[in-house]
Amino acid sequence: MNKKYLHLLSVVIIVFIFAYFLDDSVTLSRNLTAVCQQTQNLKQQSRTLFYQQVLLEEDEMQYLQLKKMVAEWQGKLIKSADINKLLREIKKIGSASHLQFTAFQAGDVVIMDHYTKVPVSITAVGIYTDTANFISQMANLPWLVSIGDLAFTEIKQNNFLTSQINLDLYSVR
Repeated sequence: MNKKYLHLLSVVIIVFIFAYFLDDSVTLSRNLTAVCQQTQNLKQQSRTLFYQQVLLEEDEMQYLQLKKMVAEWQGKLIKSADINKLLREIKKIGSASHLQFTAFQAGDVVIMDHYTKVPVSITAVGIYTDTANFISQMANLPWLVSIGDLAFTEIKQNNFLTSQINLDLYSVR
């Protein structure tokens, strides 16, 4: 009986040990699954943060480019007090381009949030290449001068054209 008892006792002990390890392995499996899920979540968060960082760096580069562009544009805005000097300069350029201004009228100042705009209407007579030279010089002025409408009417004598030119001069408020 002693042998049977020992044999039964050893089977019961083995079953308890097996049950303990089985329960422990289920707990470890659950923990491992949770850790794997956390790892996946952390990887996804890392990817998201990485892409956000890349986007922020791109945004920063665009911001710096935009800031540089704004600074350049602000540098091209003439001071309001110097508008009359610019108007005289435009007349000199027209004369140097061999154009005859039959009308030169600066319109009312349009006040915007951070700048002002002065529309200028010019009627000029000259040959096409002289008018094109004048327009080119207007576009290359160091200040912000926008060339708006441009219309040509042919005059038969000497291939002269009458040009209607509308400019906008921008200045700092």
